[in-house]
Amino acid sequence: MKNYISIDEINHSYTSRPEAAVSAADSAFRQQLQDLAEDIRSHVRSCPIILIAGPSGSGKTTTAKMLEEIFDTSGMETHTIPLDNYFRTIPKEDYVHIENGTIDLESPERLDEELLNDHLRKLIACEPVTLPYYDFAATTSRSSGVILQRKPDEPIILEGIHALNPEVIRIPQNQRSAVYVSVQTHVSCGDVSMHPLYLRLMRRMIRDHKFRGRSAMQTLGKLHDVERGKQQYIKPFRRYATHEIDTFFSYELGVYRSFLLPELEKAPFCEEIDLVCSMLRAAAPVDSALIPKTALIQEFLGGSIYQ
Repeated sequence: MKNYISIDEINHSYTSRPEAAVSAADSAFRQQLQDLAEDIRSHVRSCPIILIAGPSGSGKTTTAKMLEEIFDTSGMETHTIPLDNYFRTIPKEDYVHIENGTIDLESPERLDEELLNDHLRKLIACEPVTLPYYDFAATTSRSSGVILQRKPDEPIILEGIHALNPEVIRIPQNQRSAVYVSVQTHVSCGDVSMHPLYLRLMRRMIRDHKFRGRSAMQTLGKLHDVERGKQQYIKPFRRYATHEIDTFFSYELGVYRSFLLPELEKAPFCEEIDLVCSMLRAAAPVDSALIPKTALIQEFLGGSIYQ
């Protein structure tokens, strides 16, 4: 179900009582996770695997860590495994294919599916496994040296873009919960409605600038490829989700305004930038200092306690 909110509704909250509005938005998101945890907890012994997937910029990594924290705090030791650690080594002779784009770095074929599913079956049976680690700089799979053996009441969270793909994760459906994470709320301004993909774009623009040295326009240049990957590898498997989490926060546009608007207003005109700028200009500013370090969007701002 699509959710809608107007920029006027948002501005009213953040111009009158910004601290309370930030707290309310964070509490509402945590309540989603609490409800999810409560449902999973009721059948974790028979269904111990929690799969979390979502598109780039959805906040699925922090969502997984926050869910783990909720379980841990309740006394249920939980283990989170990034699906990326099951990538296969890319041989050096294939580097040229990466550069010319003939190797799809997001393809599920990059995963060592046999090792992954062998580990999942053993973990469900409470047998020990030695977890792999993927060195992105060297494009090489290594052993982490970490041995994981879960106890009967301990969940395993597996997070990654292919986590809902039944051809990748081949354990029985009755042994797994499947969570689809994404921005699902549309923001309207007058007659214009902003699709959630633009909020995910803004998140990536800030993250890429802070952590990858990319300009906002360079991130925009990858929008087509990112959304193609979503349509090809993520969206078709959303129907397998047993739960959905909306990672929209009403204060986001107000926070992102000061980070993005100065640069984007100098950028060459295009429809995407025009839409983003119009939304940012309409949003009442929200001081980023009001956003707690425990908030999901700190994953993109760079101040998360979960990083």
